[in-house]
This record gives sequence, structure tokens and C-alpha cells, in this order.
Amino acid sequence: MQPRPDLDDVLATLTPRERQIVAYVAAGSPNKVIAIDLGISLRTVEAHRARIFTKLRARNAMQLACRLCAHRRSGASPVPLLPEGDPHGGAVTLHEQPSPRYAPAKP
Repeated sequence: MQPRPDLDDVLATLTPRERQIVAYVAAGSPNKVIAIDLGISLRTVEAHRARIFTKLRARNAMQLACRLCAHRRSGASPVPLLPEGDPHGGAVTLHEQPSPRYAPAKP
């Protein structure tokens, strides 16, 4: 999948909360986990996801993740996230699991 040439501009229109949620979605987190981690309702997560998908013209989470990975591989700037280091701020990168407490148990 080729990155959209205007994707930097579109990513810049995301709100800080949408930036948090797009990172979770791209990492494969379910809505319920996102809601718990961010302390918001499931319906609020669903509303943010719908707006993100509309803005990025993605039909589902897989297409969103593919579009962001293609964008990143093209050398374009990564998804603008919140400053790193504040676990309650929800800052995550696209290639790490947002919350270790939901990681699968190790054998």
C-alpha cells in the first residue's frame, strides 16, 4: 500500500486524544483495552476511532496500520504522538504494546 502524499497534513489534524488512540489501534489493541487504559468509555473510543478512520480514509484497523507503516517506511514523519515518558498521557509508539498489563502471559 502506498502512503498518501497528504498523509502528513491529515495526521497533523488529529487531536491529542486521536493520536493516543491511533497508536493503540495500530498496535492492535481492542476498544475495551483502550477505554480502560485511557479511563474513557467504550463509546467514546468508538467515536474517536470512527473519526480517525474517516480522516485517514481507512475502512478497518488493518488498513490503518498498513497505511501508517507505509507512511513511516517512505521516510515521512511518524504519527505525531504526545511527549514520551508519561504513562498516563498514553504516549506510545506504533511498534510497542500500549499497556504491558494486557500482554499475554509468558509460559
